[in-house]
Amino acid sequence: RKEYSHYKALNELEEQHKKLSVEHAGLTSLNNGLTTTKLELEDSIANSSKQLTGEYIRVHSLFKAMTTPVQTNEVCNLFPTQNTDEIIRIDSIDTPQAARREYIDAMESTLSKFDRNLSREQVVNLVVTLAQSQFTIFAGLPGSGKTSLAKIIGKAMQLGCRQHTIPVAKAWTSTKDILGYYNGLSGSYHPAPTGLWDLLNTVQNDIPEKSLPVLLLLDEMNLSSPEHYFSSFLDLADLESDRVIFTGHPEKQRLTVPEYFKFIGTINQDETVQSLSPRMLDRSAVIIFDGFEAENNKLDKEYDLVLPKYAAQDWLDLFSAVGEPLPDNIEQVFKSISNCLSNNKPELGQRHIVSHRKIKQIMAYIEVSNSLLIDFDDLISLDYAVSQYVLPMISGYGDGYGNRLRILLDILQTHGMTVSFNILNDIITKGDQNLYSYRFLA
Repeated sequence: RKEYSHYKALNELEEQHKKLSVEHAGLTSLNNGLTTTKLELEDSIANSSKQLTGEYIRVHSLFKAMTTPVQTNEVCNLFPTQNTDEIIRIDSIDTPQAARREYIDAMESTLSKFDRNLSREQVVNLVVTLAQSQFTIFAGLPGSGKTSLAKIIGKAMQLGCRQHTIPVAKAWTSTKDILGYYNGLSGSYHPAPTGLWDLLNTVQNDIPEKSLPVLLLLDEMNLSSPEHYFSSFLDLADLESDRVIFTGHPEKQRLTVPEYFKFIGTINQDETVQSLSPRMLDRSAVIIFDGFEAENNKLDKEYDLVLPKYAAQDWLDLFSAVGEPLPDNIEQVFKSISNCLSNNKPELGQRHIVSHRKIKQIMAYIEVSNSLLIDFDDLISLDYAVSQYVLPMISGYGDGYGNRLRILLDILQTHGMTVSFNILNDIITKGDQNLYSYRFLA
């Protein structure tokens, strides 16, 4: 029994040893696994720390860039102070009428030096339209000389940096693309890379009687929709406009746009561009360039320029109307044109109303241009006025609308208004070929 008892105890100890050996093996394996996990976690933490450090440096750099005030060139470096020594006051010449003719003669002569051999009536139309209209649009096919002519006019007027060009880019959607925006984080204004912010700041201290006019050229302005990126400026065409642009800058919340700050836009008529809205067209004069001759570009050459450098205010006054009524014969023809467009007969399709703004523009244009074209047909000024203020409204479809346009075409032909006749005839021809869809800028 004693031996059996010892034997039994020995077996129990062996069983316990086996169990303990199994448990030891399991704990050893678990320990090895934990050690491996620990090493992996240490490596992961080290790598994550490097990534977080790199991300912190990147974010910190971006935040610093956003909150650091932008260092910009001084305005005077971009648009130097103008030389006022050669500016001529209107008081120093005989009569406004003589000054107008002298100016047109000089402009015609100067343009010819740059190989722009325009007719007398074309020169009068360009000068009077630019002086009277807040927005003038040069429309035509690519390569028709729109941009070069706008630059030549600025050079002829000896404007220097006060004739500024902004190439419009695709996908502009707001004022910040053309003017800039205020960054509240950095407490600074970020001007758009167009120069418009600096140019507007330059003219804030202008004295109109001692300054030159400003011509701002928006090259290919319909690559993006002007109603979006240019919306803050559209009300400048209204006579009751306070001519103020809101910037968002706490120290320069408002910038005044002088009346002599004129905008020229060039637009192409192809499938790569945006259509102009009725709102934009109603505020603009549109000059078609199909009939202009675009010859060799001589912008880089220097010539003796004879165009008088009138002060901005005098330049405006020189081509401003005093409000005389239209001559009876011109008024009758204009009424027939307006009535044709506004006739509410359903069979004539969509109708158009010539706005009060347009009527005032037309009357002012005819009053001044007629005084410069006294040797021409009485209706030539009305012809140009209709072509660039009335015909841009044309946009409609259907056979009835086509009949309305044909009635208008007969009126233009009857009165020998060849400029408007040719434009409208082209619109009708293209519309008939395009499923009776008629549009001015097609």
